[in-house]
Amino acid sequence: VDQLLNGDVVTTAENSSGTVVQSVGGGGGTATVDLTSNPDAVITFESRLGAINTNNASGGDIDTTRNGNILTFGRMSGAGQTQSIGGGGGRLIVDADTNGGTTKTADIILGSDPSFFNDGGNINLNLTGDVMTIGDYAHAQVIQSIGAGGGEALIFGLSSANVTIGAQDDSTGDGGAVTASNDGNVDTAGQGSHGFVLQSIGGGGGLTTTDLDPADVTVTTSAANGGDGNAINFSNTGYIMTTGDGSFGLLMQSLGGGGGAVDTVFRGDAGGDGAGGAIDMVQTVSVLALGEDAIGAFSQSNGTNGAGAMNLTFDGVVFGGSGDQSAGVQLDGGTTNQESFSQ
Repeated sequence: VDQLLNGDVVTTAENSSGTVVQSVGGGGGTATVDLTSNPDAVITFESRLGAINTNNASGGDIDTTRNGNILTFGRMSGAGQTQSIGGGGGRLIVDADTNGGTTKTADIILGSDPSFFNDGGNINLNLTGDVMTIGDYAHAQVIQSIGAGGGEALIFGLSSANVTIGAQDDSTGDGGAVTASNDGNVDTAGQGSHGFVLQSIGGGGGLTTTDLDPADVTVTTSAANGGDGNAINFSNTGYIMTTGDGSFGLLMQSLGGGGGAVDTVFRGDAGGDGAGGAIDMVQTVSVLALGEDAIGAFSQSNGTNGAGAMNLTFDGVVFGGSGDQSAGVQLDGGTTNQESFSQ
């Protein structure tokens, strides 16, 4: 996929992304599910982001250039999503009527079952311009290369969620290399709204964001998979500021054996067969994550077979929010990690 965007983008409704770029092998794409029910209803919604019995269906390479600003208003209206996924998946929004029904549960699986040799492609992004999201659960930029199925799930208005991370039945697929360069400021003003999310995941998985309390979210990891995470290279000239609770400035993960992130409940690999890759980041100007349980920059390279080196360079202030889970910078896993600060 080759994309060139010259110009500004504005969206004003809920569930309305600024840009979506996808290359998905094995079936998938983007889906929005609106759930409406009577007050006595009991609802269980089940979905899998991943293929079943699908082999040799890799995502393609993506090369994107954007010259322009993006502004979104509305819940679950992210500014930009870029995904190359092998083994099926994509982006799912579940939006439930908060007035109907008291028992509404989602069972979400991120990963294929059983499917083999399904890799994510390489992603290269060159972005210029400012980005702002004004709404809850609206990430500024999500970039994912995932093998063995998965992607991004956003869930609103339910009473509970059960999330399974990682492909099943020995499914396989590597994540591709993720390279992104951004020149511009990034602001998110809502709860659970990250600045940049960059993921290279082998073995299936991805990102899940909900409006639920942590006690109402159950995460199960599936280790019956294989695949390596690949290298992540990110550079940004411009500040990143998030003001909502649970909103990270930067979330970077290279994971082998499945994995990903679910709200503030879970960040890690799923325990399958694979290794994490290297993460290199250069951030010029400050990163400010001001909400409760917010982290300025989170970087993670993990896998049962090893991890890559993480090198993070900050030329500016890095600030985390309040609460027990907050931090300015947090690294997990990796080898011979290095952090450099100018201030």
